[in-house]
Amino acid sequence: MGVSLLRDVKGGMQVLWISGGAIIGALTRYGAQLLIAQWTPLPAGTLLVNLLGCFGIGYVYGIAQSWPLDVRLGLVTGLLGALTTMSSFVMDLFQMAEQRRWWLLTAWILVTVVGGFICCALGVFLGQRQVA
Repeated sequence: MGVSLLRDVKGGMQVLWISGGAIIGALTRYGAQLLIAQWTPLPAGTLLVNLLGCFGIGYVYGIAQSWPLDVRLGLVTGLLGALTTMSSFVMDLFQMAEQRRWWLLTAWILVTVVGGFICCALGVFLGQRQVA
């Protein structure tokens, strides 16, 4: 994939868009986690970026159907893919289970999953309104 994809000009541009988005997404996630950690011992930084990512993917889905594929890949696969993190979410849950914080673990699952769904739906709704 790597070398042959980069030889194709279009594929090479898509790789650049995705890579650029991923850099921004990863640094945003890291910054959000550092910032939020100053105020709470809870893994709220992970929650925040996952909810923002759900909103973002819904918004892009709603607004960007006619945008160039390169831009959509950069936003969804790159930026939002690096911003959100299933593995960090699951590790947060594992640590809550280790500490036997069952109510917090249950609430965290509900807030993340239901909140993510609501944020995604809101993003789609607002994105589609921008197009109309």
